[in-house]
Amino acid sequence: MSKPIGRPSDYSKDLAEKIILLTSGGETLTKICEAEEMPSRQTVYSWLSKHKEFLDDYAKAILVKADCYADQIIDICDETPEMTMTDDDGNTSTRLDPAGINRNRLRVDARKWVASKLFPRKYGDVHGVELTGKDGGPVDVKSEVELKGPAVESLGRIADALASADQPHGEDE
Repeated sequence: MSKPIGRPSDYSKDLAEKIILLTSGGETLTKICEAEEMPSRQTVYSWLSKHKEFLDDYAKAILVKADCYADQIIDICDETPEMTMTDDDGNTSTRLDPAGINRNRLRVDARKWVASKLFPRKYGDVHGVELTGKDGGPVDVKSEVELKGPAVESLGRIADALASADQPHGEDE
């Protein structure tokens, strides 16, 4: 029996699990699909649209990938890019490599940006505040002010005036 020629295209749970594992480890789908034994990106996208379990697992792997990138940022920041210099007398010295520092800055910025897009709720710049009432229900709003007598009459006159101001005036009435 001969081995099939070309990339795999039929859905395989084993390949799907390998893609999930590599994705959650920080690999890009482009890089994963470069390997000969892996399906093409188009095939993976097709599998995502046809296999809900794979789609769910892949979505979770994307969130884990964002965490992986956040961890990598710390590792990159802890690196000390050095270069060795040799003077005319043959003496060597080590010092910080400015190009390495700039490259690390770029690596950190790229990971921050991608993490913010993959998991905006956790790593995005904008954080919203959500208010809920008891047991996750709506917020119960109570007023401490009780309107009586002249205040109610004044508000009624204001409301009437505003309502009449919205009505068209002129010869067409």
